[in-house]
Amino acid sequence: MKVFKKNGLLYVISTGLITLMLLLGIACTESAPAAAPIAPAAPAAPAVPAAPQAAPVVIIPGAPTSIPARATATRVLPTATVVQGAQREAGGTLRHAFLNKFDSMDGHLSRNFQMQVVLFALYNNLVQLGSDGDITPDLASNWDFSGDGKTITFHLQKGVKFHDGTSFDANSVKWNIDRVLDPETGSSQRTVIGGTVSSVEVIDSYTVKLHLSSPSRPLLAQLSERAGHILSPTAVQNLGEDFAKSPVGTGPYKISTWKLADVNTMTKNDSYWENGKPYFDEVKLQDVPDINVQIAMVRTGESDVVTYVTPASIEQVENKSGLKHYVIPGRTHGFRFIDEVEPYNDVNLRKAMGYAFNPQEIVDVYFIGRGQAAYSIAPPGSWAYNPDIKVYDQDIAKSKEYLAKAGHPNGVTVPVYCRGTTTEITRCEIFQVQLAKADIKAELITVPKSDYWASFKSMYPGHRSKGGMYYWSPRGDPHQSLHRVFHSLGGSNAGWNYSNSEYDKYLDEAVIQYDISKAKELYDKAQAVILNDAIFIPHAFPPEYTVMRDDIQGFAQPPDLRLRVKDLWRQK
Repeated sequence: MKVFKKNGLLYVISTGLITLMLLLGIACTESAPAAAPIAPAAPAAPAVPAAPQAAPVVIIPGAPTSIPARATATRVLPTATVVQGAQREAGGTLRHAFLNKFDSMDGHLSRNFQMQVVLFALYNNLVQLGSDGDITPDLASNWDFSGDGKTITFHLQKGVKFHDGTSFDANSVKWNIDRVLDPETGSSQRTVIGGTVSSVEVIDSYTVKLHLSSPSRPLLAQLSERAGHILSPTAVQNLGEDFAKSPVGTGPYKISTWKLADVNTMTKNDSYWENGKPYFDEVKLQDVPDINVQIAMVRTGESDVVTYVTPASIEQVENKSGLKHYVIPGRTHGFRFIDEVEPYNDVNLRKAMGYAFNPQEIVDVYFIGRGQAAYSIAPPGSWAYNPDIKVYDQDIAKSKEYLAKAGHPNGVTVPVYCRGTTTEITRCEIFQVQLAKADIKAELITVPKSDYWASFKSMYPGHRSKGGMYYWSPRGDPHQSLHRVFHSLGGSNAGWNYSNSEYDKYLDEAVIQYDISKAKELYDKAQAVILNDAIFIPHAFPPEYTVMRDDIQGFAQPPDLRLRVKDLWRQK
């Protein structure tokens, strides 16, 4: 990952000006839609994963053996920030300003995205996601696949202790995975690995074997996230529900003080098993909901690190003394429909809206020209990305044609749900202006920011959102998001309830495919199904930015956007 700096004026633009610009048709491009989705084809027989090389094993998602990561035209391999001759300051405090929107510090029960910066500091996993998107050792020093790909044997690190002084071993691994799989636990991660891991076998104190119901290429990437966090069995059993407030793992930091809506502190684990880490004595997590305040704090030196900075905000820190920033490949942004409810249960109406949107205009205006227009679902940087997929681009004639098929030849009014923040309402107004060109009147309905994501789910107790802006983060393997968001099993368990047997079939075939070129063909077909159903209309692949003080070193961001603080240190 490279440092990117650019001269620029502070971007401030009013809602009214954006609307006026759009009405004038800024950056409006029209092109014919792509051909209809590819017809289903018989899947190739899954390749048998070969045994990995001798320790240490490094497995890139999509291959059963270690292969070198390579930069591509759409991906720059990130690198740690190393300053030649820099001397490391001993101890000290790292201050991270962000929104402390936390639910539980139990690594198997937490569902909140922001919580993961804490979880990755408290817990280790069997494997971890590297900055290049590869899978590297963590509590497992190496591992072996069986010839049929249905068992994985993990060889564990020795001498590792939990924060409570108890020992980590193979029994700890079995207890943790069994806990995730137990329906009584109520872990959201059960749906992530429950269909794959059938049982866990302890071979000896430092060897554990996972038995799988079928081969699974994404499993290692899944185990690098919450499904694979290793908690202290003793602490969970002794503390019960209180474990969520007093967590115990093997990670580089421990909880010192914890209160909602406050500055919370994690202190160094002096018995941490990775030599020399962590580098700071403590990490202070500053609860600052407003991104502009976060940026102001890092500019004044009140904070050291700010993450998830948007294109609209980054110009505040470009070329500012004492600061640096990193371009992070961002999330997939678009418009999500809930097809169970009117009016979005009509595919022709959804397609009409798809052809009314102008992705390039959204990038140019909302994301101030940073990033790229999105027409596919898998983002650049993912091996599942296909730049040739292009179904929906603004085509007003095509939009009106589908609107007539939906029974609205004279236009229609539709609800568009927006997070109740100034920036998100601005995005909705861009949607509103674009849709109006096709005689689709968008009625904007605001939802509190805290409820926005939950309001799309079927179990939401209030007025359910039917359609609006939606995005998700890249993961270690493209299967993870494509399954969680759209598969009838993964999506239904998340409350989405979209179901298409053809889509499920492609994903179920792809998950056992270790040959990523063959897996990519299946993901291309799966994306075609989603676009044909118009359940999600992609709009943009914008970058995000991490901003920090110049003296903070060691930053190398994995592609999942979750900050790992254990590698950061301060230069003298």
